[in-house]
This record gives sequence, C-alpha cells and structure tokens, in this order.
Amino acid sequence: MRALIHFASEEGQTEKIAKHIAAGLAKHEIPCDTFRVGNEPHAPIALDAYDAVVAASPVHYSHYDPRLADYLREYHAILNVIPTAFISVSLGILSDQEDERSAVEKISDEYLCKTGWSPAMKLHLGGALAYSKYGLVKRHLLHWITKRK
Repeated sequence: MRALIHFASEEGQTEKIAKHIAAGLAKHEIPCDTFRVGNEPHAPIALDAYDAVVAASPVHYSHYDPRLADYLREYHAILNVIPTAFISVSLGILSDQEDERSAVEKISDEYLCKTGWSPAMKLHLGGALAYSKYGLVKRHLLHWITKRK
C-alpha cells in the first residue's frame, strides 16, 4: 500500500497536519508521499501509483485553495474509486457557535460538490493563528476578531 497526501497551505498549519499524518502512516509502515499544491502547479500526478489519497486545504475568507480544487476536478473520477479523505482546516470549526460550525460544513460540502469528488471520509480540524506571519493590518484585524469571540 502507498498513500498520497496532497495539500494546500498558506501559513503552515495544513502542512503540519499533512506531515503529521504522513509520519503516522510511516509508523505503520505505509509509504506516503506529500505534495504541496503550488510547488509544481502543472505537474501531473501518477495517481495509479497510490492506493489511497488524502487531500487537505485550509479555509481562508470562506474559500478553500482553488489550485487544490483544480486537481480534484481533474482527477475526481480516479479519486472516487479509491479510498480517499478530505481534511478541512479552519478556525470556524472550533467555534462554540453552531451557526459558525455549520457554515464551515456548508463551505466544504459546496467545495466538494463543485469538484465532483466524494471522499469516503471528511474531517474538520482546527486551524491556527500565525500572527507572526501576518502583515500589520491582517494581524490587528484577526486579533480584534478573536477578542470578540
């Protein structure tokens, strides 16, 4: 068995999650490759070399990474017949307000519907605030939002 973890990451949280999953698979002696969207945006992926695929993306401003969506649309026919999982990374899923968690669920459902991919498993994980990686305006805006929550 061989697995692929295909992910998008802006501040690094989704990349940490992808690498953690890969390390976990390695402990069980399952070879795993990780591929970050954007490193080689037009490189074809030989999905026939993999027995399982995990795709992961963060939610930013109510949207997932469109480059990952392009990959999912292109390969959805193959992805729909092998074991797959989608990992959504966001802060909204950690909210104590049901409407915010429901909004994240709705965003992920719409995203997957647009790609034509129906993963066998969908998992929502908490994102992180990487204040040190933000510009002044974004840092202050997010600080203000989190204080309100």
